[in-house]
Amino acid sequence: MSGYIGIDGVARKIKGLYVGVDGVARTVKKAYVGDANGTARLWYQRGTPLGTLAVGSTVKIAVGGTDYEWLVVHQGLPSSKYDESCNGVWLLMLGSYTSMRFDSAYNRYAESYIHSYLNGTFYNLIDAAIRSAIKTVKIPYTYYTSDGASSGYVHSGSKGLSTKAFILSVSELDCDRAAPDANVEGTRLAYFQQNGVSSWSGCWTRSSYYSKTDYIYSVTSRGVTATRYGSNHGVSPCMILPPSTLVDDTGHIIAA
Repeated sequence: MSGYIGIDGVARKIKGLYVGVDGVARTVKKAYVGDANGTARLWYQRGTPLGTLAVGSTVKIAVGGTDYEWLVVHQGLPSSKYDESCNGVWLLMLGSYTSMRFDSAYNRYAESYIHSYLNGTFYNLIDAAIRSAIKTVKIPYTYYTSDGASSGYVHSGSKGLSTKAFILSVSELDCDRAAPDANVEGTRLAYFQQNGVSSWSGCWTRSSYYSKTDYIYSVTSRGVTATRYGSNHGVSPCMILPPSTLVDDTGHIIAA
């Protein structure tokens, strides 16, 4: 929402609003005015709500002090396979952030190096104020029993894997046809219904090749392929933020 002020009888759009605190100018994110009924009405809001951006739009979030582009790949809850915590704006980093092994012993995402890394080292490299906006969500994943059942069981909804940053599944990437030995872990996201996955070629998915316990699916320019978990491949993180999160005029997510 834009705010305006009258200058010489002409309404001028306010590009930035500041208030002095202890002699220092502080950026105002939202400003309200009281109406005749004593109700506070939003008059000015810095930036654009993330939830209004079209799928395919890009925003910027810094990791370790460096800006990275993130693509809006879905708006809202993809399907009933997801917990309500996943209802938000899905942001996927364009390309890969780093290259690493999936794991050294298993093709199980919940126990993988990647899951641990994204929710530890990677997450902590994001500015603390931005981190406060990232949702803790429960995503569909393959759960393996203690007897080592080869295909595992997909846990979804409220039984999904709790995480803040994660990589996408074969199902979310709309690559099911190229992965007959992958469990259905969720639903294809809006962006991938009309676009390919070539921008993420060489990156891991979180989907196991369940008939071979030492293989996991990774992305190729045309879809996905089975790859040994000990190989080094790219990691492209995904995060879900509330629709009310603001984006400034330069495309940066504004800290809460």
